[in-house]
Amino acid sequence: MDVVSVQFDSEERKVIIAEFSSVQDASFWRNLGVVSRDDGRYTQFQLKTGTATSASSTPALKRAFSFLRS
Repeated sequence: MDVVSVQFDSEERKVIIAEFSSVQDASFWRNLGVVSRDDGRYTQFQLKTGTATSASSTPALKRAFSFLRS
C-alpha cells in the first residue's frame, strides 16, 4: 500500500490541503498526516488540484522513453 504525507485543513482531518514528498516537521506544519493513495480524501484533493490520473494513464517516465519500444 502506497502512502502519501499530507496536510489537513483542520484537526478533524476531513479535507487535505497539501501533499508532501516526504514526512514533514510537525513542529512547523500543523495538521499533518499520512493517507493511502486510495483514500477518498486524497482522491478529492487530486481532483481539486488537477493531479488525478486515471487507471489507464501511463506514467510520465514510461511515456518519455516510449521511443525505446519497437
